[in-house]
Amino acid sequence: MSIIIQAGHESSSSEALMKLLYSRGLKKPVLSNVQQLSGKKIADTLDKILSEKQSVGNTKLAENIVVDFLLANIDQDDWGWADSKNLTALSYWQSFEPNTRFALVFDHPKKILSQFSEKDLTIDKVDDLMEGWLSYHSTMLNFFDTHSDKCLLLEGDFSIKHVVKTKDLFKSLSSSLMLKSGWQVEDSSAKDSSLIQSSSDIAHEMMAEEIVKNYPEVVSVFNSLLNKADLKGSKVIYKTKRPEVGTLVAAVAEIRSLKTDLDNKSHIIDHLQQKCKASEVLESENESLTASLFGAQEAIKKLSEERSSIKKKADDFELINKKNEELALDNDALIAALHTLQESIERMTANNESIKSNDQKLLVTNGMLEEENSWLISELHNTQNLLEKKYAYSKPSNADEMVESNKNIQASGTVAICYTPESRVKNDLPYRLGSALVKTKTMKDMMSLPVTIAREYRDYLQIKKELESLPPLDKEGDILQAEKIKTHLSYRVGNTVTQSIKSPKKIVRLPVDIGKEVLDFKK
Repeated sequence: MSIIIQAGHESSSSEALMKLLYSRGLKKPVLSNVQQLSGKKIADTLDKILSEKQSVGNTKLAENIVVDFLLANIDQDDWGWADSKNLTALSYWQSFEPNTRFALVFDHPKKILSQFSEKDLTIDKVDDLMEGWLSYHSTMLNFFDTHSDKCLLLEGDFSIKHVVKTKDLFKSLSSSLMLKSGWQVEDSSAKDSSLIQSSSDIAHEMMAEEIVKNYPEVVSVFNSLLNKADLKGSKVIYKTKRPEVGTLVAAVAEIRSLKTDLDNKSHIIDHLQQKCKASEVLESENESLTASLFGAQEAIKKLSEERSSIKKKADDFELINKKNEELALDNDALIAALHTLQESIERMTANNESIKSNDQKLLVTNGMLEEENSWLISELHNTQNLLEKKYAYSKPSNADEMVESNKNIQASGTVAICYTPESRVKNDLPYRLGSALVKTKTMKDMMSLPVTIAREYRDYLQIKKELESLPPLDKEGDILQAEKIKTHLSYRVGNTVTQSIKSPKKIVRLPVDIGKEVLDFKK
C-alpha cells in the first residue's frame, strides 16, 4: 500500500497536480470511520492540534484521528490527498507511519502577487504575503533536508506541463505505487499559448519578479528549492539593481488598470508598448512582446471590422423594429376585436344550455303559431276577396283593367313597394348584410350565416333596379330619419363589409375593422 501526502502553498499548483494523479490511478481517501472526516478535514484538524503546545491529551487526540483514518482506508492500495495545511503534520505522519511518502510542491513567489487586484496590492500587503511565503517554504525546505529519501520536491507548474517526467518520479518514490501508463505527452500548444500573452500580463509578471528581488530571504529560499528540486523549470533569481518596492507596486497597479481597458481601447496597447520599451528590465522580452502586440493589433482590426458589420445589421434591425411596431398596432386592434368576439362566443356558449332547454317549448309554441298563422292567412284571403269584390262594384268601368293588372301581378310574382327614406336605407345591401351579422348570436346562427347572407343578397338583387330608379336620397323630405338609420350598428357593420370586398388588402383586415366598428358603437 502506498500513501502519498502532498503539501503545497495555496499559491502553488499543488491541487492541480493532485487532480492529475487522481486521473491516473491514485485513489482519493474515504472518510474516517468514526468521525467521517475527509483528507482535507484531517489536515485542518491536525494543523490545529499540532500548532498548540504539545500535551498528552493532544497527542492522544491526534493518534485517535490518524488511526481511525488509516483503518478506513486500509483496503485501498494507492491513495493520497493534497492540502496546504498538511505541512504542519508531515513530521507526525512520518513518525507514525514510516511507509508514508511525501510530495512537496512549490512555485515561484511571484505567483502569490497575481491573486490580488491592484486595489488590494499595497506595500504592507506585499510584506505580509512574502513573510507568509517565506515561513511556509522554509518549513518545507527543512523537512525535505531531513527526509529527502521519502520526499519529492517539485515545481508545480512545470510538473503539470511535463507529466511523463512527473509520473516516473512518483513511481521511483514508491515501488508499490501503480499509475496508469496513459499519461499525456508534453503539450506543445501550452508552450505556444504562453508566447501569446497580452503585453500587460508580461509586464505585470516582470514587475512581480522585481518585487520578489526586494526580499533577499525569499530569493534565497526559492533558489535553495530550485537547487534541490527533483523537477523544476524556473531559473535561479540573481541579484540585480532593484527599484523600490513602492515604485514596483505602483507599476503593477498601473499595469493592472491598463489591462482592464485593453479590450475596449486599442490605443492602450501603444501606451503599454512605450512603457515597456522605456524599462531596461523588459529589453530581454522585447521580441516576444512586439509579436504579441502585432497579434493584438490584428485582433483589434478584425474586431473593428466586425463592429462595423454589427452596426450595419443593427441599423437594419432598427428598420425592422419600426415595421414591427406598426404591425403591433394593427395586431393590438385585431386582438381587441378577437377578444370581443371571443367574449360574445363565450356568452353564447353560456346561454346555449338554456336555449336548448327552451327549444322544446319553442317547438310547441311554434306549432301553435303555425296553426294560428294558417288561420290568419285564410282569413286574409277571404278579406282580400271581399275587398276586390267591393272594389269591382265601385268601379265597374275599370273591371277589365283590374283583372288585367291582377294577372300581371300574379304572373310576375312581385308587388311594388312604397319606399320611404327609412325603408330605402334598410333595404339597401349594407344594412341587410350588417343586420344578418349583428343578429348572429348563437352557434346555430353562425353555422347558417353563409345561407342567410346569400338569401339577403338574392333578395336585394330583386329590388336593386327599383331602388336605383328612385330619386336620390338627399332629395327626400325625411332625410334626417334616413341618416339616423345609418348610425345603427347593422348599417355600420354592413357598410364596412361592402367597402372591404372591393380590395383584397381590406378583406384581410375585415375582422379588425368590424371589431373597431363594434367598439366605437359601444362607446
